[in-house]
Amino acid sequence: MVDEDDVVARWVVLLLSQALKICTLALLFTTIIMAVNNSCVNAFKARVNGVATSVAALGRIIAPVACGVVYSWSLRMGERGQQYVVFGFVAACAAGLRALVGRLPRALDDAPREVDDAEEEEDEEGDE
Repeated sequence: MVDEDDVVARWVVLLLSQALKICTLALLFTTIIMAVNNSCVNAFKARVNGVATSVAALGRIIAPVACGVVYSWSLRMGERGQQYVVFGFVAACAAGLRALVGRLPRALDDAPREVDDAEEEEDEEGDE
């Protein structure tokens, strides 16, 4: 039989971890939107935000499939340490993302460069 204190402790840990996850995602969402908006001039923000949203949706499609494949593969391994394969996969993904983020230019920290309407019209006339 399961001890009552053990059940309460599990629920407390579960609720605290979910609260931490939700707060982290809220902070990261704001940070990512700020980085995307600082990465381009105002004339292209709609396109950039559209592409960013599409890529995020694609990631939400691919991630469960990839993690499911890794998890089912780890269950079929039959080797010692198989329970760590999923954690290793997630750690490798996090390290890869950290490496990609580290390659972003420092200019993203600056305020976005504004283009005058006159300059945009000249560019459009020059393209024709």
